[in-house]
Amino acid sequence: MLSRPFIPAVALALMWPLALSAATPATNPAPPTGAAAWDQLLKHGVAESVVAPSTTQPSKEEYDPSVPIVAPSIAEVVRLSLHNRMLQMTTSLPTSPETMTVKIADFPGRTTAVVNRQFDVPVITVRHEITLLPAAQIIYTLCSLQNDVRLSVDSENELISRSVQYIANTQNDGLDPDNRPVTLYVMVIDKATGARTVDLKLQADDVVQLRRKYPAETAEFLQPMLAALGQETVAFAVDQRTAWQVLHGNQTIDRSIAEQVTKLVAQLDAEDYGTREAASEALEKLGEPAALVVLQLPRAKLSSEQNSRLDAFIAPYKPLSEADAKTYATDVPFLLDCLYTDSKSIRGLAIDQLRKLTARPIAPKMDETPAAWLATVRQLRNELVPTPTTKPTQLQK
Repeated sequence: MLSRPFIPAVALALMWPLALSAATPATNPAPPTGAAAWDQLLKHGVAESVVAPSTTQPSKEEYDPSVPIVAPSIAEVVRLSLHNRMLQMTTSLPTSPETMTVKIADFPGRTTAVVNRQFDVPVITVRHEITLLPAAQIIYTLCSLQNDVRLSVDSENELISRSVQYIANTQNDGLDPDNRPVTLYVMVIDKATGARTVDLKLQADDVVQLRRKYPAETAEFLQPMLAALGQETVAFAVDQRTAWQVLHGNQTIDRSIAEQVTKLVAQLDAEDYGTREAASEALEKLGEPAALVVLQLPRAKLSSEQNSRLDAFIAPYKPLSEADAKTYATDVPFLLDCLYTDSKSIRGLAIDQLRKLTARPIAPKMDETPAAWLATVRQLRNELVPTPTTKPTQLQK
């Protein structure tokens, strides 16, 4: 891990030119060649199948431009996080007004970066180029400055050129329907005919809404970009309480917990205030198992005090409206996103629901390594998510 602490999350306003340029020869281990390798890099990233991770962990407080910085992982150079449902970007690279050369062990190709300050705010720009002989190249441009985060991947081979751009501007107030805070642009051009086979401008108020509004398109175009950075779970994993609310109907109630909840519910209507408070606190300590019981509890005959306290207890476990929770329970892309969570119980419930909806014998190994599990989820997504539209759309001016 690089010695410098991570710079606070910021966003960016200016971006490197999007036009493809001639890529510089790779300075770290050479990537595979051919169309199949190009497709592999675009769809699944590079960390698992290209080169072994390096054990070199540099320790530098001041950057020497004559010596390349060595990083064991792309996630050390560009780290994504989710804050208020918006992607943010940080880096462990040192601040330097000069362009740095970075060698990344798990990301073949040539990486350059600039990290400086504008109005006392860190500005991060990372450019990564991969050349695949004889005539394919991929260019990642990852930027962050004050109010913007922009991620793009431009690629080209003998047959097509493709550009995918994710742009998030936290200053957009969302009042203009043609200028939402988050936009995903996608363009694919057939080089033989010059035709735009894909031409999309997809907008939303945040990255979570973008995922929900356009599940097929984001799975096809945004997910591979984040997978290449080894960080697709940042945008694709569902909040565990949201997943729990959607899937709780498939869980089995623990009888002993149900008995405890019944006693505590009765105490919520006790004359003594201390008894009522103690019962509320006991429910909080029981957590999700108690919430599961409360969600299925007949409450018509309960007092207003009991119902009020139960509503307060259950509120954190119901981030969605009842209508949305019911809809997501039959939404295949949402259930696939549940597989990115760390909870094996949620993964199991999502798999069970996917089996019911698709009538397929889905049986992944729940004890797989994290890398193998991600590969399993990607394969399931390829099999179960419908192909997105490729009809050209009129871009907003």
